[in-house]
Amino acid sequence: MKKTLLLSLGFIVLSNFNIAAQPRDYFKLIYEAEESLIEDNFSEACIHYANAFKVSNDIIFLKDVHNALMCANHSKDSVRFKEFAIHFMRFDVDKEFTESYSAKLENSYFSILSDVPPTFTTMSEVCDFLKRMKTVDQSLRIKCGEDKNCFLCRTEIGKLDSINAKTVIEYVKIHGYPNDLSRCKHNPTLTSAIDLVVLHNTQAGNHTNHKLLIDSVFPVLKQEVLKGNLHPQIFASRVDQLMDSGKIGPHIYGARSCLKIEDRMFLFPIASEEQLKKVNEERQGIYLDSFEESQKKFAYQKFNPEFYLIYPAFMTVLDIRGEQKAAMIEQIKIFEVLRPQKK
Repeated sequence: MKKTLLLSLGFIVLSNFNIAAQPRDYFKLIYEAEESLIEDNFSEACIHYANAFKVSNDIIFLKDVHNALMCANHSKDSVRFKEFAIHFMRFDVDKEFTESYSAKLENSYFSILSDVPPTFTTMSEVCDFLKRMKTVDQSLRIKCGEDKNCFLCRTEIGKLDSINAKTVIEYVKIHGYPNDLSRCKHNPTLTSAIDLVVLHNTQAGNHTNHKLLIDSVFPVLKQEVLKGNLHPQIFASRVDQLMDSGKIGPHIYGARSCLKIEDRMFLFPIASEEQLKKVNEERQGIYLDSFEESQKKFAYQKFNPEFYLIYPAFMTVLDIRGEQKAAMIEQIKIFEVLRPQKK
C-alpha cells in the first residue's frame, strides 16, 4: 500500500511547472525568514518576509503574516509593521484572535494594527461549504458522544467520514483548495474543515477509508500544495498520520516527530541516515524545509510561543498521568527539548 501511495503522490503534471515556481519561491523566502528568526535576527527576517509577500498576490499564509508582525514588533520597525499589517487585513481573521494582539504587541504597534482598515472580501460560498462540512463531520460524533455510544457508532462514523472525503475532494477538484485568503473567521492556529475530514479518515482500523485517501484524496491535495493553495505542513502531517494509523510504513515526510506531555516537548530523530535522506528528498518535493530545520523550529516555538513556525495542531499531545506518565518520560527523556543556555 505504501508503494501505491508513493506512486500516487509522485505524479506531477509538467504543464504546471511555471505555476509551481511561485510557491517554490515563496517558501524559499519564508524559510530564509524563519532561519533568521530562530537566530533572533528579527530585522533580517522582516526583509525576507517582505520579499516573500511580493512573490504572488494569492500565495500567502496567515501564519507567515503573523510571524512577520511579531518580528517587526520585536525589531521595533514600525514601517515594516504597517506593511505587514496591510497584508494581515486582507484576511478575515477571527475577532478574538485579533484582539489577543493587545497582549502580544507594544501599545503603539497594536494601535497601528487597529488603524489599518480591513480589505478582505468574504467568499460566502467557500465559507458556507466549510461550515457545512464541519457540521456534517461533527454531527454523528456529537450525537454518539451524547448517548455515550461513540465506540458503538464506529462503523457508521467511518462510513460518514468516507462520504465526506469524497464530497470535499470533488469540491477541491472543481474549485481548488480554499486558501487562507478565502476563509472566514480564520486564525493562524487553525486548519480548515477539509483538513478535519482528512484527519478523521486517517484513524486507525479504517482500511477502506485509508485506501480512499491513498487513491483519490492525497494525489489531489498534493497538487494543491504545488499550486500554493494548501500549506505543505498540513499535507505532510496527514500523510504521515496515515503511515502511523494504517501501520503502512515509516513516515514519508518526518512530519510527526514532536510529542508533548503536558508542558514538556520531545523531538525524535529519523531512524537512519538513509531514511533521513529519503525524508528530505520527499520534503523538498512539496516545498518543505529540511527535517533538521523543522526540528529547530519546534524547539524555538516551545520557548517563544508568540510565533507559529509549526502549526500547533501538529504537535502531538499525549494525555497520560501518574506512573504511566513517569515511565514514558523515563524512556524518552534523552529526546526532551530543554531551554538553550544563554550565550
